[in-house]
Amino acid sequence: MTVARGAHAQPMTVRTAALRLAFEAVARRQAAMPFFRKDLAVEVLAFRSWQDAWVGALITPWCLNVVAIPKERGSWDRFCVGDARSWGFPGGTCELLVADVGDLGRYQSAALFSPLSDFAHQHEIRKAARAALDMLFAEAATAHPLPPVPAADGGRPTLTRRAFVRGAWRE
Repeated sequence: MTVARGAHAQPMTVRTAALRLAFEAVARRQAAMPFFRKDLAVEVLAFRSWQDAWVGALITPWCLNVVAIPKERGSWDRFCVGDARSWGFPGGTCELLVADVGDLGRYQSAALFSPLSDFAHQHEIRKAARAALDMLFAEAATAHPLPPVPAADGGRPTLTRRAFVRGAWRE
């Protein structure tokens, strides 16, 4: 188990359990929606330490998201819900939206797939989630199946959802 540093830091397992529990509650409210897949379960996976956050994937019965959770609960309260925050990952830059849910509080996420109609089973979604995270955390020299999109500011390439959706995760 990895533990963050700081006065209010919480272990990754505590933070990811709060995320899972919060979205299980959301799933109970969403169950009647037409895009809801009753054969899928809420799952958090492949979280790792990055800067001041735990970054991983969230699978729900309606979407697959990349999610960042602050290591210190409440440390992102200064961010407004709905704001886009730019994250520099080894594989490129990705924008995550600030949100707030249940006992978890503020977190940031980007949808990779929504709805999940392209997937037959949860294990396929897990594979896609791990591939997306591998792309985010791959060094730029090895993050290839598709050419990177140049960043507007001339900096690191931007990792786009479009490149991911085009099938790079399958390789």
